[in-house]
Amino acid sequence: MSLSKIFEAWGIALVEYERGSLLRFLGLYLGSTLLLLGIIIALFYQNSQKSLLESAYLRLEVEAGEIAKEIVLAHMHGQTLTALHHPIDAHLTLYDIEGRRIAGLEAPFDLTIRRGEIEGLLYVVNDSAFGHLGIDHIVLSMEKNLQSLESLKGYLLLGFALLALLLGLFSYLLSRLFLRPIKEEIKRIDSFIKNATHELNTPLTALLATAKSLQKGEVDEKKISRLLLIAKQIEHLYSDLSYLFFKDIRHQEDRFFDLGELARSRALYFEELANNRALFIQTTLHSLEIKMDEVLAERIIDNLLSNAIKYAHAGTSIELIVQKEGWLYVQNEGAEIPQEEGEKIFERYYRFHPSSKGASGLGIGLSIIKEITLSYHLPLFLSSKEGKTRLGVDFSSLIS
Repeated sequence: MSLSKIFEAWGIALVEYERGSLLRFLGLYLGSTLLLLGIIIALFYQNSQKSLLESAYLRLEVEAGEIAKEIVLAHMHGQTLTALHHPIDAHLTLYDIEGRRIAGLEAPFDLTIRRGEIEGLLYVVNDSAFGHLGIDHIVLSMEKNLQSLESLKGYLLLGFALLALLLGLFSYLLSRLFLRPIKEEIKRIDSFIKNATHELNTPLTALLATAKSLQKGEVDEKKISRLLLIAKQIEHLYSDLSYLFFKDIRHQEDRFFDLGELARSRALYFEELANNRALFIQTTLHSLEIKMDEVLAERIIDNLLSNAIKYAHAGTSIELIVQKEGWLYVQNEGAEIPQEEGEKIFERYYRFHPSSKGASGLGIGLSIIKEITLSYHLPLFLSSKEGKTRLGVDFSSLIS
C-alpha cells in the first residue's frame, strides 16, 4: 500500500512536498526515539552484566576469605584438614608458597591478581592463609553463568520490540492529530481560493460585458455607474486581500483624524453598492477625534458596511452610527445570527450561511476587524435579535 493511499485512507490529500515533509518529521521522530531507546537498553544491559559479575566476584571473595580463615584456625589448633568447605558450584584450588599447585583444578590462574577470568571461569585469588598448613594462595573459581544474562537479553529485546510497536502506534496517532489542523486549513484555503475566484469572476464578467457595450458606442449614465460600482467592488476586495497578505510588512502610522468624517466618506463610497441592492444607508455621525492608523480604521468601517450590505434584506436601511462616547455601530435588518455562531463569524475564512439567499464573501472581512481591534485592544460588540443585527467597535481608548 503506497503512502499516498495511506494518507487518503486517513482522509488527507497531501501534495508531494507535504508528504515528504511529514515523512521526514516522522522518520526523525521515530529514528531518534528508537535510537535513544536502544542506547538506554544497551546501557541497562551492560550495567546488569557488570552487576551480575560483581555479585559473583563478591560471593567468591567472601567464600575464599572463609576458607582462608578455616585454614589459619586449623593450623593454630594443630589440626589437619581433610576437607575444606566451599560452595558446590565453585572449584577450590590451593597453592604453596612456591606457587606450586597442591590440589584443585589444573588451570593457568594468575596468582598476582585479585580477580580474573580464564577459559569461561571467574576466579578470585586469596593470599590470607599466609602459608599455614603449607597453603599460601587460595583460588576459588566458578563457571561464568550466562544463562541469566541471555534471559535478560531476551526480555530486553522483547521489551524493545513492544516499545517500538507502541511507539509506532503512538506516532500514527500523533501524525493524525498533527495532520488534522493541516487538513482543516487546506480545506479552508481551498474554499477561500474558490470563493475568491467567484468573487472576482462576477464583477469581471460584468465589467467585460459593460466594456463591450461601450466599445459599440452604447454610452449612457447607467453603464458608467455600473463601471464605477464594479470598480468599487474590486477595490474593496483588493483592499482586504492586500491587508491580509501584506500586513506584516506594512508600516503602521498612527495619527489624529476625525472618525466621524471618515465614516461619512465611507458611507458615501458604499452608497451606490447599497442602492444596487435596494438598500439605504442612514448615518448619525458625531465628530470624534482619535489617534490610530487611518487606513486600518477605514478597513474596520468598510468591512462593517460591506458585511451589513451582504446580509441585509432588500428594501431595508443600514444605520451607521458614531457616538461621541467612542462607539461606532453598523446595524442592518436581515437574518439573525445564532448565539453559537457569534464567535465563529470572526474566524478567518468562516462564512455565515443565513436562510436568505444572495449572501456571498470570502469570510475574511470580520476576521480583519477582529485582528485590528485586538492590536489596538478595542472592545467588539455584537447583538442580533428581532431581525436586527448590530456590530460595533469601541474607540473610546483612542480619543485624543
